[in-house]
Amino acid sequence: MLLEIACFTPESVTIAASAGADRIEFCDDADTGGLTPSIDDFIELKKSVTVPLFVMLRPRAGDFVYTEEEVDQLYLELETFAYYEADGFVFGALDAAGMPDTDACRTLVSAANGIPCTFHRAFDEVSDWKTAMDTIISCGFSRILTSGKPGSAPQNAALLSEMQEYTAGRIIVLPGGGVRSSNITQLDHSVFSEFHSSAITATSNGRPDPQEISRLKAALSPFPVI
Repeated sequence: MLLEIACFTPESVTIAASAGADRIEFCDDADTGGLTPSIDDFIELKKSVTVPLFVMLRPRAGDFVYTEEEVDQLYLELETFAYYEADGFVFGALDAAGMPDTDACRTLVSAANGIPCTFHRAFDEVSDWKTAMDTIISCGFSRILTSGKPGSAPQNAALLSEMQEYTAGRIIVLPGGGVRSSNITQLDHSVFSEFHSSAITATSNGRPDPQEISRLKAALSPFPVI
């Protein structure tokens, strides 16, 4: 079981890495749900952080319907982070009909040149999840980060399991959104291999809580063989 922690500051990345995160999604601006982080911060983090760092690519807050100029911006950001050895990318683009923007997504995945790409929670807003999933798979994404639909991933556990079954092994469904140690067992551990959480608690001042990460890891650990 793999635990990915969403981090919105360099300090949060350091905390999560030290606490045992298996992978980190590095973003900026928690209030908007994440934007493209500073390349300077990323370069500094790569000097000391050894766990995989996936970079959020999102040019602005709001919807995920991007102009040609915004897609060009994402392309340039992706190329820059790739040059500085990003381990993966997290992005998503929709068209006006609420479906994945095929041209934009294929362009960006192709530019990643084999670096794994996650289609992020823009997927929660698609108008037809099965068709959207088929499109995302055809674009070459490695995984989909989703809560299934608006709401938390544990609340939508049955739908998420249905989604993973529908993939038939073609892509990873990464449950995320409101996942904490208190509810992660609501997600079927026989279905999912990866989980996503910010691990922020009431007392952690907007940063990952090392104890919460430990509790999440413990909840994902297999039972010992007797």
